[in-house]
Amino acid sequence: MTKLLNLDEIAPATKEVLLGGVKHKVNPLSFGAFVAMQKLMQKKNATMQEQLDTYIQVVLSVVPTITREKLESMTFEQIIALVNFVSEDAEAENQEGAESQSEGKE
Repeated sequence: MTKLLNLDEIAPATKEVLLGGVKHKVNPLSFGAFVAMQKLMQKKNATMQEQLDTYIQVVLSVVPTITREKLESMTFEQIIALVNFVSEDAEAENQEGAESQSEGKE
């Protein structure tokens, strides 16, 4: 018997953000964007510019209806809140995976 993992059935949660009175659909965070964020968080000497550039790239990849110009006009607090919002599911899954691995070692 063939085992089948149907990845199409794994539906990510639907998310939207409201910015300037306009709702924007948030696409799921890609693995590549998640890796870029993880690398940035592990880099000890990342400059503020490197951090902001990574955050902007991540947001542009998951919220394509928000322009770079609009992002650059947002406050720092708004950008951080948006980055946290779009990455929270991936972060939770990463935590669960790390906890599962540590439990398996015990």
